[in-house]
Amino acid sequence: MVEATSDCPLIWHEHIDYLIDLHMQSYPEYDLTTNILTRTFPRGFDLRVVNIEALEKSFKEIDNQPDFEHALTWLYLNPKGREKYKVQSWEAPDSQRRPGLEFTLDTESDLELLSWIFSFEAQGYNLELNPVQIINLIDTYPGQYAKVAKVERKDYFQELQEWYAANGAVKTMAYVKDQEWIDTPDNSIKPTKVKKQDEGAKKEDDKSTGKAKAKPGRPRRANK
Repeated sequence: MVEATSDCPLIWHEHIDYLIDLHMQSYPEYDLTTNILTRTFPRGFDLRVVNIEALEKSFKEIDNQPDFEHALTWLYLNPKGREKYKVQSWEAPDSQRRPGLEFTLDTESDLELLSWIFSFEAQGYNLELNPVQIINLIDTYPGQYAKVAKVERKDYFQELQEWYAANGAVKTMAYVKDQEWIDTPDNSIKPTKVKKQDEGAKKEDDKSTGKAKAKPGRPRRANK
C-alpha cells in the first residue's frame, strides 16, 4: 500500500514507481519503505510503502491516539513499534537533497507558491512535476519562495517524539503544544535558467521516451 497525503500536490509519479520497486525488491524482509525516515527531500515529496500484513498487524497493536491518527508512525517512529518492524529508508540524491524547502499545501502562502509553479505548465513550460526542475525553478526565482520561507510550521516528527518521551509511548493523551519550528532553505544548488519550449520542441519531447528525469538515488536501510 502507498501512503501519500493530500497536502503534497507535487509528489512525482516516478518517485512512487521507484519506491514501490525498491520495496518489492526487498519484500518480505522490510515492512515499510519511506523517504522521510531521514529528512533529505524537500517537504511535500513524502511517501511511504507498507506491507498490508504489517499494516493490519500494527492496527491491533497501536495503543495511543496520535499513532491511530497518523497510522504508519507506529511502524517507523514509535519506539515500541520500531522494535517489531523493519524499515527501509530512501535518501535523496544530491540534485534533490534540499530538506529546507517546503512544497506542502497548508497556508495561503503555500497556495500562492504552488499555483505559481503550476502556472508554468499552462504557459508551455515542460516541468512535468520533476523535483529537480521545480527546485531549479525556485533557485531561479528565489523571491517567489520568500513568503513560504517565513511561515512557522510545526514538525509532527518532533511533536510525536516529545509525546512519546513524555508519555512512555503508551498513554492516550492530548498532543503536546505546537512547536515553533521550520527548516532554513539550503541554497547550495546554483540557480539554473528555466527555458520555455516552443510548440514543435514540446511535441517532439512528448513523442520521445528520453524525458529529463531526476535520478531516484540509492536507498539506505535502517533496522529498527
